[in-house]
Amino acid sequence: MNNGVSKDQIKALAEKWMQGTLSAEERAIFENWYNHNEGAEVQWPGNETEKELRNRMYNTISTELKEEESAGRTVLMRRWWMAAAAVLLLVSGSLIWHVIAPRKSQPAVATQQPQASEKLTGFIRHITLPDGTRVVLQANSQLDYPEKFMGNAREVVLSGEAYFDVAEDKRKPFIIYTGRVRTTVLGTALNIRALPDDKKITVSVTTGKVKVEDDRRLLAVLTPNQRVTYQPVTAAVSKDTVNAISLVTDWTKHEMVFEGQSFEEVAVLVGRRYGVEILFKNEGLKKCTIKAFFDGTETLENVLNVLCIISNAHRSMSDGRTVLLDGEGCGGQ
Repeated sequence: MNNGVSKDQIKALAEKWMQGTLSAEERAIFENWYNHNEGAEVQWPGNETEKELRNRMYNTISTELKEEESAGRTVLMRRWWMAAAAVLLLVSGSLIWHVIAPRKSQPAVATQQPQASEKLTGFIRHITLPDGTRVVLQANSQLDYPEKFMGNAREVVLSGEAYFDVAEDKRKPFIIYTGRVRTTVLGTALNIRALPDDKKITVSVTTGKVKVEDDRRLLAVLTPNQRVTYQPVTAAVSKDTVNAISLVTDWTKHEMVFEGQSFEEVAVLVGRRYGVEILFKNEGLKKCTIKAFFDGTETLENVLNVLCIISNAHRSMSDGRTVLLDGEGCGGQ
């Protein structure tokens, strides 16, 4: 099966993949061709022999690996595996086992090396990424992402659980890597659970549409209130219908339901979650009683607006990290 792509086109695409110059459209054609071929049914055209091509490919990959190791990195770019896989379709079964077997054990990885990291903490945090995507990161979870999204995709790496409200950018898909699973979205809201000690990875969608893959195949295309569960050890996949919003808020609302705490106590919890310091210019505001419910996915601005209405206060933010509260206060509350 060639899916309408000639052998000469396949070779040209593989060469461009190895060089990292494929366009998004060409990459889709090449991956579609690769995913629909089962074995060595394609003969490589041209004067180069299979042995020569194989040696050239391995030399290139070997050089890349040495450069990665010298830089202190052990991650092999996904495009090398894809380029190697294109060659494997043309050679013996023993070579297919030699290269594809390690590939199956490789985790899905971002092609952009993350430069920023949200380290493990014992509490839930609300993070805004460089593109405006809002993330609620579960306690004891880690998110790695670049300081600025470059290239044709926005890529992050998650270990643990997080809720993503992805900023829309049709030119740059948002890709979340969790072990061997890759979740691709354009602009949507979803929850991913991939705890290090758990035997399964789950993706639940609240709005929009996402594509979920592992390193070998498409696992599911999800729409609102659908969930896919993947077990990396057995590669088993299941898909079901859920109340996605409830699944998310069951954990995101933790420490965001206030039933009579003082404004001072609430300010500590809100400040910790959103990574800001909340100060009181009017000390009397600290004693105001707060009764409010948040689902934990709101922006800091929305949360502060509600708290200020309740306490008859107003706010200002000077440096993006410090919130100053002032106003008449709650009076005889």
